[in-house]
Amino acid sequence: MPSISMFDKVEFGSDPTGRMKTVPMTVGGPLTFDDPKAYETPVAISFAVFQSPEGQHAISKAKRVRGIAVVEQLDGRWEGTVKVKDGLFHDGEARLIAVAVMARKKMFAYETLTWCENFTLKGTGHADPSAQSSGR
Repeated sequence: MPSISMFDKVEFGSDPTGRMKTVPMTVGGPLTFDDPKAYETPVAISFAVFQSPEGQHAISKAKRVRGIAVVEQLDGRWEGTVKVKDGLFHDGEARLIAVAVMARKKMFAYETLTWCENFTLKGTGHADPSAQSSGR
């Protein structure tokens, strides 16, 4: 059975020039297995980030983004990057949710893991507008 820890990374930037409509957000965390040889790759991790206005925890008011990380090598980490509307998220409390799906090598079976936690978002500063326009 895999042992997947909680999230340890959410990075996002902002564009002070206003030229970028979206900025990258990278989400990730540790991914360890008791027996990595028991699982097929890739491992798929579907994740979501939710952030409500301070003091309002109604799901109807939450900003959200969803993404999928595909882990090709079981080397201890997973990460996924999605594009979010510039300014959609801000420094502060957020809720992160994920589901991991792993295929067993010697069984006709999948294993799934789900987890949810509160996380304090902190932007990484300014995103690079040239990276958006060049397709990087």
